[in-house]
Amino acid sequence: MTRREALAAGLLLGLGAGGWDAVAILAGNPRSFTGAADAARFAAGSVALYAAAGLPAGALLVAIPRRPIAWVSVGLAAWLFVWAGVRVHVRWFFGEPLTDPRYAGVNLALLAACAGAAWLFHRALGRRLRPALAPARLAVAALVAGAITAGLMRGGGSTASGGDAGPPPPGARDVLLVTWDTTRADHLSVYGYPRGTTPALDRLAREAALWTDLWAPIPLTNPSHASLFTGLTPREHKVRNNGTPLPADVATVVPALSDAGWRCGAFVSGIPLKAGLSGLAPGFSTYDDAFSPLERVHPMLTTLAGVRVADRVLPVDFIERRADRTADAAIAWLERTHGPRFLWVHFFDPHTPYAAAPPLRSRFARPSVWTAHGVPAHEWPVADYDAELRATDRATRRLLDAFERTSGGAGVVVMTADHGEGLGQHGELAHGTLLFAEDLRVPGIVAGVDTLAGIRTGLATTVRIGALARDAAGLERDPEDEAPADAPLATDVVRLETFAPEGRQDRSAVIDRAGRKAEVVWATGEERAFDLRADPGESRPRPVDEIAPDLRQFLTAPGRAASEALDPEVVRRLRALGYLH
Repeated sequence: MTRREALAAGLLLGLGAGGWDAVAILAGNPRSFTGAADAARFAAGSVALYAAAGLPAGALLVAIPRRPIAWVSVGLAAWLFVWAGVRVHVRWFFGEPLTDPRYAGVNLALLAACAGAAWLFHRALGRRLRPALAPARLAVAALVAGAITAGLMRGGGSTASGGDAGPPPPGARDVLLVTWDTTRADHLSVYGYPRGTTPALDRLAREAALWTDLWAPIPLTNPSHASLFTGLTPREHKVRNNGTPLPADVATVVPALSDAGWRCGAFVSGIPLKAGLSGLAPGFSTYDDAFSPLERVHPMLTTLAGVRVADRVLPVDFIERRADRTADAAIAWLERTHGPRFLWVHFFDPHTPYAAAPPLRSRFARPSVWTAHGVPAHEWPVADYDAELRATDRATRRLLDAFERTSGGAGVVVMTADHGEGLGQHGELAHGTLLFAEDLRVPGIVAGVDTLAGIRTGLATTVRIGALARDAAGLERDPEDEAPADAPLATDVVRLETFAPEGRQDRSAVIDRAGRKAEVVWATGEERAFDLRADPGESRPRPVDEIAPDLRQFLTAPGRAASEALDPEVVRRLRALGYLH
């Protein structure tokens, strides 16, 4: 085999493997793609990536002159390609160790099949394909494929249908919805925290029509956002864990805005909200969930193995996108679109791991006399968490300035969070398992709505945020929405829940307007209650019958339909990413 034939063999092997891999992924993950262009972009990236990977395999053949060894080498290379496609990323982020004994039979079968295919390929190459392997022809083919790939990848991010139906109603307004991930209200200076974490939100609150504490329904990112956009609790919309997308038959408020003429854009920063994992993309004309330029080449580069390597050697992150970069992308969208617009921007930075820039971390690590729920504010994890909040606030300020400039100062801003963070207050560093105030009490700021001027609500929930955004935009109120106009987020009781496997076990709680809280762990039947007005730190549990016996009627077992069971592959992914313990 000549040098040219060997390199050509490797290139053609890569082209074949890339095409096969693209077909396999497109067929196995139809909901991960939002249209023909998105699927074509992925297929082109797959082919280009594998073609490039095939050249080293061809070079290996040059170094091994004996034909039996050569075709075995091609077989091994083909097997590695197929294993990468099937065992690692046919399901995108799922990783399975090559040496896992449970898959030994499958891997050996793949090895045998690919070695046989490589032998046939080698025979066909020698007899029929040599005229097609001229270097000039291969170079032209590679250039054409590269140009097509570059054209398909231009622009980046995911897109979803909608956004251009019109015209909008008279008085339609731009709306900016900002959600911070993992943000507990009591660590924001706008809510009285003494360390200056959120000067931009402080300014926004001074101009706000509504400023209040909100309760999120669940301490998990995607289920909480699903409630925010649908107005339904996790029991109702069936999204109880990250990795479970919102069912296609459950509508969010976004398609209604899109159909009424709003241009709808979303820029998310955390892996649970990627379009294929969240199900929140319908209605958005732009759903930008690409955290790294490498993701636009091929998702093989965002496998678990790739993520582990990238976190150590590359200046990019595949799990999250930092707030400054998300803000840059959202601002660019604002500058190239015209109203009315609905823009959702999600910042993931306060989520673990806490990794703010060193100057901010050093600033919040300076010795301080303040303590936060018993922990010195300059020590980990409080200092690092506060630094992340300040970094997120800086990005938010640039976003708010751009929104005010591009909307002519007449837009509406809604700011909230999906859930809080334990910071060890009740024995939980992060979130997802417990239902205390630090896990679920989040900020709620609304600016630019004159009819809400000066209103403070008593008991309020993020579940009503979507309806508030719809009202603020200028759409007619849904007849089924019975919330009074002067308290758009208010409610009589708030239901708080978390579910297995991410929550480790099913747990429910209810809070009423009097500040009474009743809680139950369903696996053990353990019950307890708190008086949040007398005991805001929830340090003195009491029997439910003593404080709030009438709240027991709201504590009903969650149950679970067969269709709600979390896919075992999703469980594996969540555990590998640190969401399950």
